[in-house]
Amino acid sequence: MPVIYSNNASTTLSAGINNSTTTVPIASASGFPSIGSGEYFFATIANTNNTKIEVVKVTAGTTSLTVTRAQDGTSAQAFDSGDNFQLRVTAATLEAATKTDVNITAGAIAGAAISNDVIDSQHYADGSIDTAHIGDSQVTTAKIADDAITAAKIGNDAINHSDMIADGVIKSEHYEDGSIDTAHIADGQITVAKMATNSVDTNQYVDGSIETAHIGNSQITVAKMAANSVDSAQYVDGSIDTAHIADSQITSAKIANGTIVAADIANDTITNTQLAANSVHASELADDAVDTAAIAADAVTGAKIADNAINSEHYTDGSIDSAHIANDAIDSQHYANGSINYAAYLGSNVVTTAKINDGAVTTAKIADDAITQAKIGDDAVGSPQLAAGAVDTTAIGNDAVTAAKLSNSLGDLSGHGVSAIGLDGGDYIGWSNNAHTGFVVNGNEEMRLEADGDLHVDGDVIAYSTTISDATLKYDINPVEFALDKINQLKGVSYKYKHNDRESAGLLAQDVEKVMPSAVNTKKLPLATGTDKEYKTLHYDSMTAILVEAIKELTAKVKKLESK
Repeated sequence: MPVIYSNNASTTLSAGINNSTTTVPIASASGFPSIGSGEYFFATIANTNNTKIEVVKVTAGTTSLTVTRAQDGTSAQAFDSGDNFQLRVTAATLEAATKTDVNITAGAIAGAAISNDVIDSQHYADGSIDTAHIGDSQVTTAKIADDAITAAKIGNDAINHSDMIADGVIKSEHYEDGSIDTAHIADGQITVAKMATNSVDTNQYVDGSIETAHIGNSQITVAKMAANSVDSAQYVDGSIDTAHIADSQITSAKIANGTIVAADIANDTITNTQLAANSVHASELADDAVDTAAIAADAVTGAKIADNAINSEHYTDGSIDSAHIANDAIDSQHYANGSINYAAYLGSNVVTTAKINDGAVTTAKIADDAITQAKIGDDAVGSPQLAAGAVDTTAIGNDAVTAAKLSNSLGDLSGHGVSAIGLDGGDYIGWSNNAHTGFVVNGNEEMRLEADGDLHVDGDVIAYSTTISDATLKYDINPVEFALDKINQLKGVSYKYKHNDRESAGLLAQDVEKVMPSAVNTKKLPLATGTDKEYKTLHYDSMTAILVEAIKELTAKVKKLESK
């Protein structure tokens, strides 16, 4: 471990230390050497009149130094803030600087004199490592920096077998264009997985090399065939079926007269659009060939029907509506039990209120979705008419549930998706998916309770308060040392808050953190800043301990002065 030194380095202690402190605070690091890995220096601590002197070994830090106490024959002592901290020439410094444990002969440092892992890349001159310096098989993946291997670094034919290359590490960007020729590719090594999509085009095929076996099923599409490349010689007899013929492609010109017989016509293939005007005569129609489905709506008029040609068997279900029946022609004696079927026998709007006996319509008589808003008289549906659970969410209109409709107690709303409760959109209590509960007043979030227990309030909290301070709930209890020195490093300031311009006074958390880190935390302040950035907060009750101990130290000094 090499000792380091610098000239005229001097400062003072920024706080007092006792005889067991191993972290020494100094006022300034200016002039002191920077400590690297394995380095150290010897420093001298002395009071202002040099009656107390101690040499320490500094191994780390800048203004808060890690030290080993009582060096070079001195003893560990307590020192006050403002005492001297200096780099003086000491016997320990000279002894460490003149040690000959590094043997240099004939301009070279022997291997035995060099500790393991002390030489890293910064000690090598550029270009100083050549092939002779590197042992066989010593360059592993871990030793090579990213992008360090260029074409110039690789000798001709240096990569001579596949074991030198890790699987899958060489990609297309590593190859120089045109660098791979036939001799470089081992037999059978180019598989489907190695070829990029669309990498093989017509230039790569040898003429006549594509046989039937090479073509996948259904792979020759219309886009792959040149125009007019298929003629009648390519069709197998009977190979053209309905699916191969595009819509509207068979015209009159394509059909020979008299070639279409009944066996050639598929069911439902002849529609109105396929028939020319006056093209169908009686001679073309077989007996019973025209059924109901073949007759267009309103095509059969009164002129087409002979007198007395229609009897009961010709009526379709539901075709007789109230207009066709004389008033009072049908009474209860004409109905068979269960004979009234809405779909089959009742015309639209035939059944009015006067036709229905009280209590005659039961649940079984009502078809699904048959009762619409238009069918229900005003105030017709009351509580007795509703079965338990009959009214669901879809049955309730928007804004239909008013305050007057709610019970005085809503019961337990947890688990029902309630995300906010309040007077209106500007005054409410809202919940945010296990993150926090917010209290909004007049459109502004004034208070937030976080899931971690933190309560944020955008204003003063006026309340009676206590702080838990029972000694039985605490451990590692120690008095605050050098309290007066710490108080002297703080400054009381007045200030204004940026988010609301409110004037206040107190301490700055950054100052307190230097002397009592336990009094400072970092927290998000969403109400004050509107962001998730963390800021420093100060536990003012922690400052009471410093103030109490500082008063006691000051009291002791006053008594000491009064006793003189």
